[in-house]
Amino acid sequence: MPLLVALILIVTREAYAYIDPGTGSIIIQVLIGTMLALSFTLRRFWSTLGRFFYNLFSHAKGQQQDHK
Repeated sequence: MPLLVALILIVTREAYAYIDPGTGSIIIQVLIGTMLALSFTLRRFWSTLGRFFYNLFSHAKGQQQDHK
């Protein structure tokens, strides 16, 4: 995906269009909001996954000690 964006930015043609500052700021806000939401979601998923494996292996370790 980043390669595609870089390619689009490098290979540009003349566009007879105008983006006003309001539109540009909305685009920036959407990008920042998306990055923050993605980082929060990934952090939440990673901690949940880590907690799951911690509980899984600590429970298995407890059962091995009980059988001795």
